[in-house]
Amino acid sequence: MAEKLIVLDPTEDAVATKIERAARPATFKTVGLLDNGKTNSNVLLRKVGERLAQHYPEIIIKSYRKPDASRPAPPALLDQMAAECDVAIPGIGD
Repeated sequence: MAEKLIVLDPTEDAVATKIERAARPATFKTVGLLDNGKTNSNVLLRKVGERLAQHYPEIIIKSYRKPDASRPAPPALLDQMAAECDVAIPGIGD
């Protein structure tokens, strides 16, 4: 007698959540660069920071780093960035 093979489907329907984008500021003084911890993310963000500094010498550039590339940024880090920066640029690597 042949054995019966049961195949389970582990997928679930995606639930789309609409998130409104923050309004773009007309002007800004401080840019936060968030390194996500992946390889070369810091290299990419350093170059972005250098370019920004060349074109906008009046702005302040602050660098931040997530503690772990596989997890979202901790809320405390995001709160700190929101308090200290007018805009933020998250970086990726690999």
